[in-house]
Amino acid sequence: MMVDTPQVKNLNNPEYIKILLKGNADLTGRFAEIDIKQVRQALSEEQKNHLLLSKENAEAVQNIGFIG
Repeated sequence: MMVDTPQVKNLNNPEYIKILLKGNADLTGRFAEIDIKQVRQALSEEQKNHLLLSKENAEAVQNIGFIG
């Protein structure tokens, strides 16, 4: 079984679809509810966290003498 197979099979489950759509008739309506500002903010925060982690990792590598 492929990794995404259970998710695809859930699309045949009426209860799953009901939860997924949250009262919308279809996915188009559900996606229309997405707040792009909220998505961009979350993405920006995640990128900052990743950069901070990368910076910390780079400093750790320098401190143990692998580079520089």
